[in-house]
Amino acid sequence: TFIFSVFLTGYMNVRMSAQDAWPNVSEVFSLTIGGESIPLILIAIMTFILITSSGTMAMAVNFGYRRDRQKTFLLMLATAALGVSFVGMQASACTDITGFGLAGHLLEMMKTNNVEVELSICDLPALDGALNTLGDKIFSSLHLDNKLVQEHIYNHEAFRDEPIFELLFDPQTAGGLVASVPEASAEACLAELRAAGCPHATVIGRVSNTAAAAPALILK
Repeated sequence: TFIFSVFLTGYMNVRMSAQDAWPNVSEVFSLTIGGESIPLILIAIMTFILITSSGTMAMAVNFGYRRDRQKTFLLMLATAALGVSFVGMQASACTDITGFGLAGHLLEMMKTNNVEVELSICDLPALDGALNTLGDKIFSSLHLDNKLVQEHIYNHEAFRDEPIFELLFDPQTAGGLVASVPEASAEACLAELRAAGCPHATVIGRVSNTAAAAPALILK
């Protein structure tokens, strides 16, 4: 995961610091196959890589618990290789949501370039029963520590009594993935993810300021 994050963070830094305009999205995500240019085909490939890397990482964790070092090492290498491929296909940042919860991991992604993100809190996917559990104040032992990052959430006080607000800090053993992609490609990316068997894939926010004084989340 560390290697995967290093490559993705490095690419995000290069992308966000560029001064020149980026090329047409349809052309960027196209490939020429059999002499014909197929627009946005790279999104399908990126989706396959994203899902596969999630699987190899989960398998690596599984074999790690079994103390099978060789298989764990090989699967980690495979995950890193897939991460490099994914970085080369226009994703500006990506991370798995684990121990620090969504807010913690998202803020780590944002720190590199001090961006502000508008987060649509009502669009966050939640497992059945999760909101009821959080509403009953049943939290993980890591929850309170994770919640310290709320100082980076501008308007957290307006949402603090809602169970879904607590979902931002809930640590995961094997959570989902959050990725930053060009806004123009978001809908096509979602369509590919859902077609590939990820029905809960959704847009949860957008980068609203790329030159902020400090990273911050704004809840909507």
